[in-house]
Amino acid sequence: MKSTFYIFISLTLLLLFSCTKEDNSRNPKYRLLYDQPAGDDWMKALPFGNGRLGGMVFGGVENERIMLNESSIWSGWYREDNDRKGTYKSLEKLRGILREGKTDGVNELMMDSIFTDKGYGRPDFGQYQSFCDVLINLDNHKGELKNYQRDIDMSKGTAVVTYEIDNIKYRREYFSSYPDQVIVMKLSTDSDAGLSGSIGLSSLHKKSNVKANENKLIFNGEVDTKSKENKGLEFEAQLITIPNGGSIKSKNEKLWIENSKSVTIIVAGATNYQMTYPNYYGTSASIKNNKTLKAIAGKDFKELKERHFKDFSNLFSRVDLDLGQDTTYLNMPINKRLVKYRKNKEDRHLETLLFQYGRYLLISSSRPGGLPANLQGLWNNSNTPPWNSDYHLNINLEMNYWPAEVTNLSECSLPLIEWTDDLRKAGEKTAKTHFNTEGWVTTHTSNVWGFSAMGPARGIHMFEPQSAAWISLNIYEHFAFTNDVEFLKEKGWPILKGAAQFWLENLQEYPGGILVSSPTYSPEHGPLTKGAYYDQQVIWELFTDIINVREHLPEEKEFINKVTEARDRLWPLKIGKFGQLAEWMDNEIIEEDSSLATYVPNNKHRHLSHLVGLYPGSQITVEETPELAEAAKTSLNYRGDSGTGWSKAWKINCWARLNDGDRAWKMASEHLAKNMYDNLLDICPPFQIDGNFGYTSGIAEMLIQSHNGTIKLLPALPKAWNKGSVKGLKARGGFVCDITWNNGTITEAVIRSEKGGKIPVVYGTEKFVVDVEAGGEYTYQSK
Repeated sequence: MKSTFYIFISLTLLLLFSCTKEDNSRNPKYRLLYDQPAGDDWMKALPFGNGRLGGMVFGGVENERIMLNESSIWSGWYREDNDRKGTYKSLEKLRGILREGKTDGVNELMMDSIFTDKGYGRPDFGQYQSFCDVLINLDNHKGELKNYQRDIDMSKGTAVVTYEIDNIKYRREYFSSYPDQVIVMKLSTDSDAGLSGSIGLSSLHKKSNVKANENKLIFNGEVDTKSKENKGLEFEAQLITIPNGGSIKSKNEKLWIENSKSVTIIVAGATNYQMTYPNYYGTSASIKNNKTLKAIAGKDFKELKERHFKDFSNLFSRVDLDLGQDTTYLNMPINKRLVKYRKNKEDRHLETLLFQYGRYLLISSSRPGGLPANLQGLWNNSNTPPWNSDYHLNINLEMNYWPAEVTNLSECSLPLIEWTDDLRKAGEKTAKTHFNTEGWVTTHTSNVWGFSAMGPARGIHMFEPQSAAWISLNIYEHFAFTNDVEFLKEKGWPILKGAAQFWLENLQEYPGGILVSSPTYSPEHGPLTKGAYYDQQVIWELFTDIINVREHLPEEKEFINKVTEARDRLWPLKIGKFGQLAEWMDNEIIEEDSSLATYVPNNKHRHLSHLVGLYPGSQITVEETPELAEAAKTSLNYRGDSGTGWSKAWKINCWARLNDGDRAWKMASEHLAKNMYDNLLDICPPFQIDGNFGYTSGIAEMLIQSHNGTIKLLPALPKAWNKGSVKGLKARGGFVCDITWNNGTITEAVIRSEKGGKIPVVYGTEKFVVDVEAGGEYTYQSK
């Protein structure tokens, strides 16, 4: 206790007597600005985070609320008996029925004899939880309010609220530091009387309490599992206040400020979660928080801020995008700019802001050492959030990480990689128990408890064993963009190999020696059948990734040869009677019945599952498979331009891959105009963060592509972006590209490589080869 006390005293003294002038400038180019508080609407509040600890700033004047989140606070628990023994016998029976061309009773057989009764929708599966709210109530705030501003400076990773009351200025600053693992807030005023009021904590957790002692609040408790036998995660937040002048005292479980020129608030928060299958309970939250606070002893507010800014800006500043925007709307509040954009779609700077916002959100919700970004990234105001705010694996989690590599944030992929590696261990048991095969598998949705089985809650599409293969594509992309062979051998290969091994043993041989996935389903509609092209394409992509790394793994030659032979025997893609890319092996049945919801000309389903080979895959390309690319275009046209937020975002990427810049921009502009809340978070509805990330990757895909072993410069530049520049986008092979264009034509492109390499480059009809040494660069200029 004494050591902790001395930490608090040293923090207090250092922050109290620090008088160095702070840099309070804001960068208008990267600023999300508002002129009103958010009120009680959290879809108007502004997010910040360090990957593990996050906050939402509501910006109230007299009463301020800062909603805090911690990424590992989940309900639920690990179950050894998630997998249902003996189900592979029923699976073989189901495969036999489908082989005969029948479908009667297959849904019932799946639900009754193959699915487990654990998982999604059950208490054991769990839900991502809220953490706590910091509530600040200030005295003497009844006068005339002027010059109110609330903003995020994305380049610094900070949120700021400023205003005046009766000519007295007030300022609040918020950030979540990754280097120091604390949330830091500072309240200040130029009033001679200083600040007075109270600071408290509130929570949605019934099993929790708050204690106040001198300048400190401690909030702790246990997540309710709704189970007497299974203990929930423990959690704790420690909030320390450091006044500059005046005083702070504790009373009625609150801290009371009196006449302080400024108050610094530091929050450490944690749970006792650890990501180590199968034991997910680790060091107590209190021990973690004490260690965190001890580590920052000796650092004043200025140093904490500088360390945070240096870390955050190092990531954010790698990419810069300018679409030739003017400054007309630069200082207009975002909500008002959205209104104007919906009318004329002329605000190019708003388009670049949303692009960079996706990068800002990824940096804020996914950092090494933490969990991957979930359906809401990091931010959550409920203990029963939509879809558990979990990890959906039939598009959503994959989409969260689409922008990571291409927008130069490879480090932000590491939480996904570590989580997938942990899930792989559970997935090996699921493969053995449910399928009687080697390798690993996971299904439609997962959590932080190593859940990889088939839960029954939402019907047959909870099956989806291709999910492990699809998430493995994200793992491969990290290698493809970084050329990190050490990563490939130590972390990436076990994931990739295990996923491929599963399919080598589970693909079914049909007449002619073709290999077909069975049973199968095209998320999230259509019949339970065999050979849905979603499966076939995901497996083709996985096998191709395995083949692409063969030169780095000569000891795996025999296995890779098996994968190569299997890929060549996969049921080939085909074009349907309406000119579309077929979605099912038995497509003719669906094509003939216009009453079916899956009838191609009427099918407006949000999922583009049978277009995985177009994006994010590379099986379908304009250059190498033009007929299939044209069929994919026809499918996109039938699906239409409407949809949920993430669906529209997916379509941006698909149209970009088809080199149709104007159609991609149409989707992007519609997405911005119709699928964003006032705080620019994506409307699914409700809020899902994948639409933000998918938008960012789509904009990047319009400017640079490298999926087929060639760098393509401005492959889908729309007429709306007549002039502009982009710096820092990455291409596979470890290349970084800067491009400047005018009148729709490149004036200069610089291609750099830290490790060196050789790669073909295409711009329009021009083709050339870039060959640079490590640290070198190549400059292309228009003729």
